[in-house]
Amino acid sequence: AAVVVLVAIGSVALSTFTGDEEPAVTTTVPVTTTTTLPPTTTAPSPLGLPDTWQRVGASVMTPIVGIFDMVETSSGLVAVGFDPGEEDMRQNGVILASADGVTWSRLAEGDPALTLGAVLMYGVTEGGPGLVAVGFGCVNDVEACTPSATVWTSVDGTAWARSPANPEVFGELGAMLDVVNTEHGLIAAGGFYATSDETELIQPTVWLSPDGLDWERVWQGEAYDFSTATTITGFQALATDAEGRVVGVGTAVNDQGDFVGAIWTSTDGRNWERIDQNSEAFASNSASDVSILDVASGPGGFVAVGSDGRTEVAIWHSPDGVAWTRADTADQPFEDLSALDAVDAIGTGWIAAGTSDTVTRRTTPDGLTWDRDHSIEPGYAGAIVTTDSGIAVAGALAGQDDNYAADWAGPAFDPAAPPTDPGPA
Repeated sequence: AAVVVLVAIGSVALSTFTGDEEPAVTTTVPVTTTTTLPPTTTAPSPLGLPDTWQRVGASVMTPIVGIFDMVETSSGLVAVGFDPGEEDMRQNGVILASADGVTWSRLAEGDPALTLGAVLMYGVTEGGPGLVAVGFGCVNDVEACTPSATVWTSVDGTAWARSPANPEVFGELGAMLDVVNTEHGLIAAGGFYATSDETELIQPTVWLSPDGLDWERVWQGEAYDFSTATTITGFQALATDAEGRVVGVGTAVNDQGDFVGAIWTSTDGRNWERIDQNSEAFASNSASDVSILDVASGPGGFVAVGSDGRTEVAIWHSPDGVAWTRADTADQPFEDLSALDAVDAIGTGWIAAGTSDTVTRRTTPDGLTWDRDHSIEPGYAGAIVTTDSGIAVAGALAGQDDNYAADWAGPAFDPAAPPTDPGPA
C-alpha cells in the first residue's frame, strides 16, 4: 500500500492541515535533467496482440515487484512499476516497453533518475516531452528520507529526468498515484500526508502542468484522519472523456466519518467538486471501507470499479461523470472475487480485471450487467489497455515467495457477446 511505504522509507515530517480547500500554489518547478536525453527514435510497428491468451515478456519481469500502470503510446505499450533495488526499502523505478504488445524490454535500467534513493512509480501517460510518469520517492541514498510526490519525464523511455524536491509544489510527504493527459494539460492526483502519535492525515491533492516539466499544485480537498482505514485513501485513479470532463476516484470519509467511495470531477483541471459524499451509492453494504480503485471513460460515460470491504466487488456507472449508479452485483457471476482492480473501455462496452485466487476478467456491454470472461493466473491486475487488435493486462504473478511483474495479452472481442472462457492460460 502506498501509505505504508511512505511511512516506512522516511523519517516523517510533521505538519498540520486546516481541512479547508486551499488556493493554488503557483510556484512552477522545472524538471532538472539528470541524464542526456537521446533524440526521439522512429516509432515501431503497430501493436499486434496474439490470437490466443498468453503471458508475455516473462524473461524481463523478474524480480520486478509489479506493474502498476500501462499506457498505449504512438510507439507501442509502456508500463511502469518498481523493483526491490539493493535494499528492500530502496526501490528502483522500472520502465518496460513493447512495440507489439508481445515482446517486452526493460528500458533505462541503472538510470540515476530511477535508482537514486527510493523510486516508486504508479502512473504513466504519453505527453510532455514524450512520456510523463508519477509516483513518489526521495533522493537520499544513505539515510532515512521523507518521500514526496515526484514526476519523471522522458523523450522516448530510454533516459529519464526527475523533478527536484520542492515542498511548495510537491509537499514534504506525499504521493502522486495517477496522471492523465487532457485538453487542460497534464493532471496528476494523489495526496499530502502528515502523521503523529495520535493521527495520520491525508489531504487529497491535484497538480497541473502544461508540458510535464513545470507543475503547480492547483487544488486540495478536506484533510481527514486515515489511521483507522483498511484501504488506501485519497485519489487513486483519473480518467477524462471527449468533452473534457475529468473524473478522479478513490476513498475518503463522509460526514459520519465512514470510509466510503469518493469521486471528484472537474471541467478545467483546476477546480474540483466531490460528488455527493453522503450518497448511499458510495457507502458499504457491510459496514466496511469502500475502495474505488480505477475509472475509465468510454461508450456512454464512465465506469469505476473497486471493492466493498475487500470481500465483494463494487462497480459504478455514470453517463456524464456527475450522476453515478452502483451496479447490483448480488446475483452476478463474480464468484469469490473480492475486488475489481482495473477497467477499460472495449468496443461498445467495458472490460475489468480483479483478483481472487486468479486474475479474472469480467466484461459488460453497459457497465451494470457483467459476465465472467476468462480466468488467467494467480496474481493481481494493475492495469488494462485495450486496442483495436487486442487486450493487455498488467500486474503481478503470485510466486512462491513473492509477487513478480507480469503481463498477459489476448485478442479483442465484442463485450456484448464475450467468448467462452477457455480456462486458465
